[in-house]
Amino acid sequence: MISRSGTRTSGASSGVTQIFREAGSGPVVKIAIPSWRTDVHGKADIVEEIVRIVGVDKVPMTPFERGDAPRKPVLNPIQLRTRRAKRGLAARGMVEAVTWSFIAKPHAELFGGGQPELALANPIASDMSDMRPSLLPGLVTAVQANINRGFPDLALFEVGQVFTGDRPEDELIAAAGVSAAALFGLGAGITRLTGTRPIRSGLRQLAFGAAAAAVTYLIGAVVGTALR
Repeated sequence: MISRSGTRTSGASSGVTQIFREAGSGPVVKIAIPSWRTDVHGKADIVEEIVRIVGVDKVPMTPFERGDAPRKPVLNPIQLRTRRAKRGLAARGMVEAVTWSFIAKPHAELFGGGQPELALANPIASDMSDMRPSLLPGLVTAVQANINRGFPDLALFEVGQVFTGDRPEDELIAAAGVSAAALFGLGAGITRLTGTRPIRSGLRQLAFGAAAAAVTYLIGAVVGTALR
């Protein structure tokens, strides 16, 4: 049985009857589904078929009851901070990257990882044997790969999971960014033309200053307060 809601549209009953058999009157009717309509399994399929016959434009709009209770937020605090971090880093001209969650053991050990409980039982490659304790190894590898392909002027960021242990509470959300200029003294293609040390040094200092500004901006974006 299905509830009848809203105003019945003239001419709709004949069309519905051609597909289903309906019996009864009032707020509830009984509908018999033809044996050849194997695609109709429940109430939602019946409603969809009736709307198709009657026409969406003839179905009256009925808003849902919202009640007086305050609306619950769509995102929880960690999701909200993650979104703010991504938007904040992107606003600083950085490009989001998504890197592997597992890295080589020597790289993991450089960033405080490499514990036995973080080693994979069946790694897909020898250089992807441990869960990452930091986002930086993957970002540095991604920046180096772009430089090798002729894209030296870039800055990447990632907001993702890092692992300090094998317990659920050891899985954290972190944000990190890497600039090619800060790592290798590259920037705007200048060093590719000159290759002089003073320009490299100046670009690196400029990149570190930009990185410090990005960190300050990111903290302000996450906490929702502009920092100076």
